[in-house]
Amino acid sequence: MFKFGDQETADIKLRLIDENGDETNLYLHSQVLKETILYEAWLSQGRQPLELKINVSAEIFLKCFELMYSCEAGERFCFSGVDETLDILPVVSQMIFRKGVNQCMKYLNAVSWSPEQESKLRVTLSSLRINILPELAVRLCSSRDKSSCADLDTLKQTLQDMLSTMSFRSKNSVRRREVEKYIVGFFEAAKKSSAKGIAETCRDALLEEFRANVERIKFNEFSEAEEVAVNAWSNLLWLFDIIRGCDGKLYQKFIELFCADCDLGYSAKYSRIGVKIKVDILLDRSLNAMGNGEIMTPASFRVYFLTNWLYAMVLLVRNHPMKDEKLSALETGIMNVADTLPLPLQKSIYNLWKDAYGRLSMDYSNALKWWAQKVQDAIKNGKII
Repeated sequence: MFKFGDQETADIKLRLIDENGDETNLYLHSQVLKETILYEAWLSQGRQPLELKINVSAEIFLKCFELMYSCEAGERFCFSGVDETLDILPVVSQMIFRKGVNQCMKYLNAVSWSPEQESKLRVTLSSLRINILPELAVRLCSSRDKSSCADLDTLKQTLQDMLSTMSFRSKNSVRRREVEKYIVGFFEAAKKSSAKGIAETCRDALLEEFRANVERIKFNEFSEAEEVAVNAWSNLLWLFDIIRGCDGKLYQKFIELFCADCDLGYSAKYSRIGVKIKVDILLDRSLNAMGNGEIMTPASFRVYFLTNWLYAMVLLVRNHPMKDEKLSALETGIMNVADTLPLPLQKSIYNLWKDAYGRLSMDYSNALKWWAQKVQDAIKNGKII
């Protein structure tokens, strides 16, 4: 069995010269180097001593040769850590020492990495012309030969598992913050990644959770399981707020799905549970988002929203603990959204507004003032002749 550094039995002399001109002499065995490019170089020079200029430390080359000898002897090489292995990998790759490359990747796949080490590993692997260990490629979600569908399914399942833990724990604020941190992190990662499927997978998982909570509301709000419905309303608000800061496209989708659901409108009108949460979703998230341009919906949708939800919003605000403050915000929100519509549609909204206030014996003077001003402005601008 050959021993690394045994000058008496070695038949190859290798002189390493680093960037500073320092020399290191090594005594190696051709039988050990036979599968590397160094062996071919030695043969091509007539078995004369080799000279190799290096741009890494001589210690790294020593480690590489120790790895060769351990592979030849069928022994386990002890890597000292991820950083050392990341330094060894490019060198054994340049030597075309395939067993060494494989051992490096096996070790890297078996240990944990810091974010910095993972980044360096990705850069190293992308720069080397080697076949990545399949298990390592899966772990990195960067297989060059396979689609990433399985990885995306894993991401979606992970998100759904995290979200489902919130289904009946709406009061656990610590848990919510923990889950929210990871969801935001997934979206941030998606923005930095070239894989467009990540963002869509996140959206799909959140949409499924959104729909699941809507179904819990409709199934439980008028039953004896009111607490389940309250939690579901709370979860909806929580989802709205997470997505509001992460993904404008999905936020608009949430609002459109919510506002188009007639059963939710029925629940909002006739169930007294979760009044504050409902007002937050309908007024502070949906109505204001339409009125200030946070989301861009077609005029038909804005008309649909006010037509189907105006009375429910007025009813909910009337029962809100902060009635006066919320009523003022509601009226401002109605005006802002109605202002985006043609005059005939504005008239329809005014009639709905007045009717809702009249049915609840509320003063609609602000609605009347708004409409009177609209008509006056239309006359001045020649819209009414």
